[in-house]
Amino acid sequence: MNRTQYILFVIFFNILIPCAVCYGATDDPMANGMNNAVLFLLGVISFILLSIVGSIIHFYKRSKSLN
Repeated sequence: MNRTQYILFVIFFNILIPCAVCYGATDDPMANGMNNAVLFLLGVISFILLSIVGSIIHFYKRSKSLN
């Protein structure tokens, strides 16, 4: 395998070999588990980002009240 083929293989690896969930049925327990995992991680990230935004707003209002 020459260098160009290796680079193309690395770039297109995800297209060549999709995840196992893509092969199965949509009502498969593994597909449901992956969907639930994605939703859970999305919820965790949203909670953390909203907490940071809430803290910034809290400190902004608190600094305005001191002036």
